[in-house]
Amino acid sequence: TLINRQQSDGSTALNLHLTGTDYYEVIDNPELNALRPFWDMDIASESPSVYRAEYLAYSIINSARTNQDGLTEAKLYQAYADTLSAVDSDGSMDVDSNSSLYKLVRAYATPRYQMGYSKGIHDHDATLLLMQILPKLQKANTLINTPQVRALAQLFYWQVRLIMSLNQAGASLATLVQLGIDATAWLGEAYLGQIANWTDRAVTAEQLKRSLGSDTAKALLTDDIGLVMHDFVTHYGEPNAILENGADGIPEKTSNADLRVDNELTIFTPKNVPLASQYLVEVLGQSTHLNGDLGGANNFDTANQAVWQTSQKAQSLVDELTHKLDTATWTQLQTAKTKLTFTPKSAYELLVTWFEALLEKGYQEQKAHVLSTIANI
Repeated sequence: TLINRQQSDGSTALNLHLTGTDYYEVIDNPELNALRPFWDMDIASESPSVYRAEYLAYSIINSARTNQDGLTEAKLYQAYADTLSAVDSDGSMDVDSNSSLYKLVRAYATPRYQMGYSKGIHDHDATLLLMQILPKLQKANTLINTPQVRALAQLFYWQVRLIMSLNQAGASLATLVQLGIDATAWLGEAYLGQIANWTDRAVTAEQLKRSLGSDTAKALLTDDIGLVMHDFVTHYGEPNAILENGADGIPEKTSNADLRVDNELTIFTPKNVPLASQYLVEVLGQSTHLNGDLGGANNFDTANQAVWQTSQKAQSLVDELTHKLDTATWTQLQTAKTKLTFTPKSAYELLVTWFEALLEKGYQEQKAHVLSTIANI
């Protein structure tokens, strides 16, 4: 048995203990030593930074999302809606045993005795947490995904959509290569027929989840999209440096002597593919559901577009950039971006450098204002 044991010098170390004997052997393992902050955890549901009720609330949300442990998102949000009637005018909640959400939380926590949930304490607190978290998750919708995940999914979507539109107009992948558009490096002819049905599959997958609580169709479509997206990421995912804008606005590589690696630019990485694929399935399913039509008119390669949810912060940054740039500069930026239509990574990096510069300028201006204010005190 592995136990955390105090040593003669007062320090603690992991020991291999032979049960029923006085045998102890100190284990000095780098991987186990890296987990030292967790050695003193008595239960898996609580740590110095995570309260037991927080973990319970998280577990319930995760089970509902994945349709496990008898929970679905529909069931969870219905319990939340039913419980809203018990909310007092001052915002406090009556969490008596008749509260639908409280009953759900208690039923979930009771069999998990190994997690140390105390009846009337952790189930009570988890219910309060869920009453605050669930409406925010519902409002955030697809924005719960990171900006990197959403950016990758959108770049992939527009590239595939553009290629499918050209193909539908009679241009084969071989023809596109002759035009300088080497889509064959990541998109094979065999995928084209599958891609044309992605939207219809996303809609039926969404309907299946809403009607019967099954995520199976979504999982299958996510896997299929992930296969193509992985090739897309692999093709464009070679290490790249921060780019500087050339005279025409198109980014040019800086010298290797003073490169600065910025992880925010690295969205073309396989680790983002699973969530980006899942996000794209959600968007395609919800967009077409909102359009209220299922069938050929909503196919992936037609004029009907996906509806992308945008945060207020992102929209305000776009508005700020358009306000700060004169018409000629804004037009030049749009022209440069258009020239990079078939090089999505370069297009993305071009825009990121502009917005990073905007944020840096805003930070410097704010810093100067604060210093000026302090100097005049």
